[in-house]
Amino acid sequence: MMKTISVRVDSELKDKSSKILADIGMSTSQFVKMALTQLVRQGQLPFNRKSYEATVILGDETVQSLIEAQNRKAETTFEDFDAVNEALNKADKKLKDSL
Repeated sequence: MMKTISVRVDSELKDKSSKILADIGMSTSQFVKMALTQLVRQGQLPFNRKSYEATVILGDETVQSLIEAQNRKAETTFEDFDAVNEALNKADKKLKDSL
């Protein structure tokens, strides 16, 4: 069963945090749910208490990749799913060969 949590925050904090979250394609509700999930999984606050800066749960590189992917225009278009699947298989083989 889902429960509702209401949080009162300064309007400037809400506006700034909402903008940052929107830039990475996440709502405030999704962020709070993710932070609470990490709190339960880790058994501690999901950010560094000494510096008071949130640690990126996904990792800086992953978040940067998500932002780039969101901002990137399609470099390739495909006629059908088979063409998409073929391109993915080629990319996967190329990656495996490079390792």
